[in-house]
Amino acid sequence: MKLIYFSPTDTTKNVLDVIVKELNIPIEKEYNLTNYEFKDFSYQFKNEIIVLGFPVYSGRVPKTALNRFKNITGNNSKMIICTTFGNRDYDNALMEIFELFLKNGFDIIGMCACVTTHSIVNSIGKNRPNKDDYDIIKSFCKNILNKINDNYQGSIQYKIVEPFRKYQRLPIRPKGNNQCKKCGICVKNCPENAIIPEPI
Repeated sequence: MKLIYFSPTDTTKNVLDVIVKELNIPIEKEYNLTNYEFKDFSYQFKNEIIVLGFPVYSGRVPKTALNRFKNITGNNSKMIICTTFGNRDYDNALMEIFELFLKNGFDIIGMCACVTTHSIVNSIGKNRPNKDDYDIIKSFCKNILNKINDNYQGSIQYKIVEPFRKYQRLPIRPKGNNQCKKCGICVKNCPENAIIPEPI
């Protein structure tokens, strides 16, 4: 099994870690497509099992993530998709990603959307996922394992309703303050290469 994710705040990655633990299938390789160096990522899988994760921004797959996902092809590999959202709604995100990876040759055998603490306003969805959320994730993983063990063929059915929500951009740009240690980690890890080192 291989793991692919876009997770700027590690929230999605933390949920994926729970899914991977519940599936109990060894991870051969992880592809963390969050960093800017993966802006031109492309890969061809063949007859493999892939777990994919990403967050929802304003009801859509983040454009940055979508651009890094679009050149991944499956050749009949099985895919399990998980999205995370900050306690409002995931809107069109699962439709959008389902449409992309079905077209790219994956057999999508399951999808889930998990409530998490909002990445900007931490009071929204505070302490999510909680125990009930994790119980649902565990039930989802049990269903997925049954499909894998039964050699489930083809993709699940999922209705695509367009047009999707319009992309929205928040006028937010990260900036250091007097607590900045000038370590450069945020500059290196920014998905959009948008953080410019500035003197304090």
